[in-house]
Amino acid sequence: MTDEKVIDRLVVFVEQEFGRLDILVVNNAGIANDGGQRGVDADLDRVREALEANPFGA
Repeated sequence: MTDEKVIDRLVVFVEQEFGRLDILVVNNAGIANDGGQRGVDADLDRVREALEANPFGA
C-alpha cells in the first residue's frame, strides 16, 4: 500500500461499486531486524528497512 495511485483507484472503485466503505480490515505485519543493535552504531540500512516495513508500510 505504498503506491498512492493504487490507493486512489481503490477509493474510486469502492465508491462506484458500493457507494461507501464502512469498515476496512488490514492484516498488518511487521519485521524485527534490529538483531541487538545499539542506536549509537546501528546499521542504517537495517534501520531504513524496518522503517519502510513497520510504521510506513502500514
